[in-house]
Amino acid sequence: AHEGSGSWRPASSNITIQANTIHDTFGESLYLGGAGCSVTDTGLSDANCNGKPSHSNITIDNNTFTSCGSRGGQGDCIDVKAAITSLTISRNDITGIVGVARAIVMQGIQTDGTNQNIVIERNKIYSASVDDGAVAIVNSWGTPNGVTVRNNIISDITSGVGVKVYNTQATGVFVYNNTFYNNSSDAIQSAGTITVTNNALLSNNGDGVQTSMSGTVSSTFNAF
Repeated sequence: AHEGSGSWRPASSNITIQANTIHDTFGESLYLGGAGCSVTDTGLSDANCNGKPSHSNITIDNNTFTSCGSRGGQGDCIDVKAAITSLTISRNDITGIVGVARAIVMQGIQTDGTNQNIVIERNKIYSASVDDGAVAIVNSWGTPNGVTVRNNIISDITSGVGVKVYNTQATGVFVYNNTFYNNSSDAIQSAGTITVTNNALLSNNGDGVQTSMSGTVSSTFNAF
């Protein structure tokens, strides 16, 4: 009812979720709902808030996720809803996704140029069947802006792409220093503003096309 929350909640900050083992879930393994919003907060109707104002300064670090969604439901391993800012998702081990799900999926923010300052780094995502992307940066509840995907290993994804980016705001998405190996489809797909630098993209898509990117693209120093 309030874009990621069942009812309105004040925005929270300084949250750490660390060193947990989560497996064989019904539905999402870890769900970060938006705070929800009201006319009092934004002057907008609930239908147009995109979850703003929402939570900030969140760390999801060194967790193990296995067989997300194996008991049914929509089984994303880490599902991040709208307007969250200053979020770091790091050093997580994610494998064995079953069904229509992603390893990491995140939403955007109102189209006002706000930099979300989201970093997805040093995660290992492997041996999984995913929906659209192992890491999906989507625009269904708000348009992403200021997301960095770096130093991750994404390998042996049997369906879906490595990193899937939908439309973005001007700051866009930065993808660098990642290794994509032996994934059944493209390593990277994007329709927004994206900077792709210093990645290793090896033996993906049956040794066919490794990326499919439109929109505003900067691609340098990648190894194919």
